[in-house]
Amino acid sequence: MVKLLIADDEQIVLDSIKFIIEKNNVQAEIVGTAKSGREAIEKADLLKPDLIFMDIRMPGIDGIEAIRQTKERHKEMIFVIITAYEYFNYAKEAIDLGVMDYLLKPLNKNKIIEVIEKASKVIEERRKAVLKEIELREKINKIMPYLEEQFLYTVLFGGYVGGSLDFYEEIFDMKLEKGYIMIFLMRFDTSNEREKSIEVNLKRQSCMSI
Repeated sequence: MVKLLIADDEQIVLDSIKFIIEKNNVQAEIVGTAKSGREAIEKADLLKPDLIFMDIRMPGIDGIEAIRQTKERHKEMIFVIITAYEYFNYAKEAIDLGVMDYLLKPLNKNKIIEVIEKASKVIEERRKAVLKEIELREKINKIMPYLEEQFLYTVLFGGYVGGSLDFYEEIFDMKLEKGYIMIFLMRFDTSNEREKSIEVNLKRQSCMSI
């Protein structure tokens, strides 16, 4: 469900869009309306809509400036401008601000449904991308301890990492060309070889987990 904010100073426009959405079961929720550019900016901050229908010509701060100020704080919001034909030249400036589409007055039912569906697809793709990024970060967080352990084991007990250094630098996001070396001297009092081997392995694991 798309959260929609409508900004237009004509009540008939607000009522018409609401009627079209409800009558045609469009998957959009009108979370608020505004009748000026300033009110649109305030409502965008407060309601966090996914999509904003913004009239270009409104009293006070016009729609273009309202889009500009809102996008500075909410880059992810999608804008569709509403304009009468005589003000269509303003649409060129709106396009430079990255608006997705436009609606011409008098409003066309099919065009309103079309732009909402278009915005829905963009929003859905963004949500999927965010979920994939979260899943990827979770996987990286799970394997990171094993990579750290592998790196330490290689350095401490396997010798120089050589060509693998670039790989580890990228994974750990840090420079590994210089560092510190700690040398541990382990003393064992037992003469039992099996117990000695177990004790050595336990102390190695303890050192690697620091």
